[in-house]
Amino acid sequence: FRDITLPSVIYGDVPPPVQDPSLKKLIGIPTSLGHYTGKVAVVRGIQDFQKVQQGDVLVIPYSDVGWTPLFARAGAVISESGGLLSHSSIVAREYNIPAVVSADGAMRLQDQTIVTVNGHTGEVIIHSSETL
Repeated sequence: FRDITLPSVIYGDVPPPVQDPSLKKLIGIPTSLGHYTGKVAVVRGIQDFQKVQQGDVLVIPYSDVGWTPLFARAGAVISESGGLLSHSSIVAREYNIPAVVSADGAMRLQDQTIVTVNGHTGEVIIHSSETL
């Protein structure tokens, strides 16, 4: 269990289930419907905006109004925080692209990793590093 990631908050007295770190998927809250497979572009701040190419899967810690232009290029969005009414969820619905938010571990994804975002179930399947 040395390599597991502990949750940031634990509610109650019952410990949360331990997720296998070798699992090749992330689970979050689906907030904009659709399916999309593409390459990841991890954006940590404004300095990373230029690396998002048309059709990339935008991976962000959160979003605010200044990040909206990135959604025009994205094929899907994965956010490590947020909910149904968060900025990233609302903008993804406006652009009609799949979105999964509150996906713990999303920011640990590497650029150019191929993922499939399922905006119906909240699953993000992490594929091997083969190209599309």
